[in-house]
Amino acid sequence: MRISVVDTDPVRAALVANIVVAVFAEQNQADQAKSYATSKANLQEQMDKLDEQIQADTAYLNNLGSAPETQAEREQINSRLAQYRQAYAYLLQSREQVNWPRYRMYRISSKKRKLFHQLFPSRRWCSARP
Repeated sequence: MRISVVDTDPVRAALVANIVVAVFAEQNQADQAKSYATSKANLQEQMDKLDEQIQADTAYLNNLGSAPETQAEREQINSRLAQYRQAYAYLLQSREQVNWPRYRMYRISSKKRKLFHQLFPSRRWCSARP
């Protein structure tokens, strides 16, 4: 990406260009953070559903008893539980890999504020927060 600002004052032109870059970077960072939050929430929801299924099947298995006539059903439930646990482990690993951007938003805002004060020394900075 290339940004050009034309102004009679080259310092002011540079400041305006830097503010545009800072605003763009901040918006991009906010979009990424929102995307990561949504991904983590979706993964957590899937994990919660699997956990419920694991608990329900485990309780059913415990109540089934160890009679020989229930052996085939116990094996089927144990097989299903193994699949649930494997899927849960995969989701847990995926959730841990979805990291929030490490860049702190206030750093960009601080840079924008400094640039703004250089460009407009007599005006107050106003930052809108979502």
